Amino acid sequence: MDMSQNFPAEDLLELERRRQLALELGGPEAVERHHAAGKLTIRERIDALSDANSFHEVGRLTGQGHYDESGSLVKVTPAPYVMGLATIDGRPVAIGGEDYTVRGGASWSGDRKKGGQGGFVEDLALNYKIPLINLIDGVGGSVTSAQRRGHTVFPGVHGFETSAALLGQVPVVCAVLGTAAGGPAEPSCRTGP
Repeated sequence: MDMSQNFPAEDLLELERRRQLALELGGPEAVERHHAAGKLTIRERIDALSDANSFHEVGRLTGQGHYDESGSLVKVTPAPYVMGLATIDGRPVAIGGEDYTVRGGASWSGDRKKGGQGGFVEDLALNYKIPLINLIDGVGGSVTSAQRRGHTVFPGVHGFETSAALLGQVPVVCAVLGTAAGGPAEPSCRTGP
């Protein structure tokens, strides 16, 4: 069934444009600085670790759109956490991590997180009973995000229930590949069998 027949062509073009903008991560200059420091972006890290063409990203369009005066989208700041499903040596895994080129990998201020404590990547690992791989490179919370929301993240909002349940059921592996502060550092303390 060709689902594209149900959507106007201009909507499909706009969706593809947004996907491409999200792939730019923090922008060409930020990616260039990252490479100059000898570091890979999160997508490059996932591609290097996983089997060729096996990564299926979840939530690529999560982020913040920036619009001009006429309401046209001009830029996207993607969520700094990239995650999804992949295979490594033919075995399925849930995998994700912060991309330092996007706001230093600062925690995203969205209501439902893709990664980290209580994030969707943990749900995938737990529900599918597959290993979880965290690739850590982020600075933690953002003061500007807290100002925009009007509050900080309250303790217990994203509980440890899923994180703790994972440790008893699936392998959890964390690699600190750069900056690890605040929320992004927390998973490195709970790797397990």
